[in-house]
Amino acid sequence: MKIERILLAIGTKMHRENADKVLRTSNYQYRIISNSLDVLSVLEEDLYHALFIDLEMEKGNGIEVLKVIRKHFSSPVNAIPAIALFTSQEKNNADFLIANGFNWSVPMNFTIEDLNSTISWISNAEPDTEVVKKSSSDINFEFFRQCSGNDKAFMMDMADLFYKTYPETIQRLKKFHSMQDWKMIYFESHKFSAQLAYLGLKEAYDYADSIETITEQGFLNSEMIYERILNLEKSCNFGIIELDKFIRQL
Repeated sequence: MKIERILLAIGTKMHRENADKVLRTSNYQYRIISNSLDVLSVLEEDLYHALFIDLEMEKGNGIEVLKVIRKHFSSPVNAIPAIALFTSQEKNNADFLIANGFNWSVPMNFTIEDLNSTISWISNAEPDTEVVKKSSSDINFEFFRQCSGNDKAFMMDMADLFYKTYPETIQRLKKFHSMQDWKMIYFESHKFSAQLAYLGLKEAYDYADSIETITEQGFLNSEMIYERILNLEKSCNFGIIELDKFIRQL
């Protein structure tokens, strides 16, 4: 998705002025409003590609407004990327934000670097949801078959290697996260995403690739990175079941 027009709902004048100052140095078209209740009427009148919303506004709860957008607006408005603006780390809880329809979060006093990293991320990633529903459409083994020359023995060896190594990869990612070693998370996810792409595990690849992108760009939201590691693990667990079925049918 190409992001050109941004809507921001920010409660305090000081933070609105900061946002305006940052956005004036960008190439984005933008509108800043002072309360979340106006978000609904603005989105009914005009199309925006991203929504930045203050979690702590006095007039209107930003979380409740986003729920209305997700539930009652039609496409493409109901799928607008939503970025939470927080003033304290206590409010920056990945599980809570994802469960309430947000895709990302940035500090209230964001910089142009924060803005560009966020836009870059949401331009290339699908929104997270609180529950990832797995289906066979997330997996396509035809690429794996073609690259392997339809060699049954080779495909079995590659599958066996994945069975053995993927738990270790997940554990290393968790370990590096606990150490806040973002460079090693980048290298680990980079290697792993190549393996997942080769095997045709699309959803797992998307999670690994998103972790790689986040850490490469330096947008280091610790809780959200960990959330993606957990989703990667869940997707790999599902992928193993489907990969085993595929191998048995060879």
